[in-house]
Amino acid sequence: AGSRKVKQSMRVVKDSGKAVGGKMVEGAAFTRARVRNNTLLVMQSLGLGAIADALGTETVLQRTSKVQAVLRGRHARSAMKAKDKSAWADMDTATGQKKEKMAGQAGGHPGTFKTDGVPEGQLLKETSTTEARLYQLVQGTEMQTLMPAYFGSSPVAPMPGELTDTRLVMVQFQNLTAGCKRPCVMDIKMGVRTFLESEVQNSKRRKDLVEKMMKVDPNAATEEEKEFGVTKLRYMQFREQRSSTHTHGWRIEAIVLPESAKPMPKIDTKTLNSDVELCKTVAIYVQQREGVRAALLARLQEILQTLENSELFHRLEMIGSSILFVYDDDESSDFTPKAWMIDFAKTIELPKIDADDEWWELNRHSSKNSVNNYTVPHELSHIARWEPQNHEDGYLLGLSSLVDLWGSDRTQTLMNKEGEPPTEISLTQFYI
Repeated sequence: AGSRKVKQSMRVVKDSGKAVGGKMVEGAAFTRARVRNNTLLVMQSLGLGAIADALGTETVLQRTSKVQAVLRGRHARSAMKAKDKSAWADMDTATGQKKEKMAGQAGGHPGTFKTDGVPEGQLLKETSTTEARLYQLVQGTEMQTLMPAYFGSSPVAPMPGELTDTRLVMVQFQNLTAGCKRPCVMDIKMGVRTFLESEVQNSKRRKDLVEKMMKVDPNAATEEEKEFGVTKLRYMQFREQRSSTHTHGWRIEAIVLPESAKPMPKIDTKTLNSDVELCKTVAIYVQQREGVRAALLARLQEILQTLENSELFHRLEMIGSSILFVYDDDESSDFTPKAWMIDFAKTIELPKIDADDEWWELNRHSSKNSVNNYTVPHELSHIARWEPQNHEDGYLLGLSSLVDLWGSDRTQTLMNKEGEPPTEISLTQFYI
């Protein structure tokens, strides 16, 4: 609505004069003062009143062009939400060239990571201030050892014609594939919920989401849903129910193996949801190497034990976070197979809540004077079933399931014979 209002204001400015000989000339019904006022209205709506007077001596066309330039800069990133979202995200706005993924990059858009201007073994990632705050929050805690080493963050430099977007920063951290000659990477998205509660609060029914559902499964929608549409929550849950997110609390987001590795069957890993399919895929990823499987299993068990005992972790809502697995296909390498927690753009520390009677009953020895404003941390089990507004994410539920499957007899059996590829499944893409 705000964008439409600005565009309408822009039309007022444009329509206030007539083009004569290629120049903008005032219309009889519009004095220069009124045109200038219309321009100022647009600028004030953009929060640019401080520089409005500096444009007072310019022509209407010049003023309008400058406002349009500011609009383009300010709204450039919001264009990623349009239909050409993926194409926009894969373009380098500085060069106009298509971005390329880094070697071993399993997830994220091409160009997300950069190595220019940072020491060897480190990366830069353009991300949200939310993720940067999480890295800062875990420093000095037990969770620090489970994540890439963090070296700081800085504002994202704006492109020419853009204003600085204070929601984005460049985070500098450890390159998890550094030292790998031929990295083998797997990204597993954790939890039973991959969307924020704020993303699904709108109860409006949308027919475009029904169309997306029916492209995947023609029988997914009821007759009523076909006629009136579905909510964002219904669509998101439909998407998750087709993957192991729903059945296991985690899903394989992507696997990247070098050309030297055994051929990886063409499958949509996001639609695998049975133990058999998942065990086979894990066996294919580790290429039936027992040493790799055992090392990664030990790391998963370490992550699980650390998180279960972490006070900080139980105050975090972990949405869209992954565990990244890395080992070297070169068996002569001294690179130790490892796994790390990554991707925290939707991970937040929950605000404190009022201490109710139940809390005081469980903590009867606590002094009210020791509780700041009678509030206590909002703690999550990461196991309980998610219901709207309880913020549970199922992270520990999924991690326990992942440890069990990784160490299961079925997975170990598959290590001793050629891993059969899971059933071929057509690729499906979801755009929200």
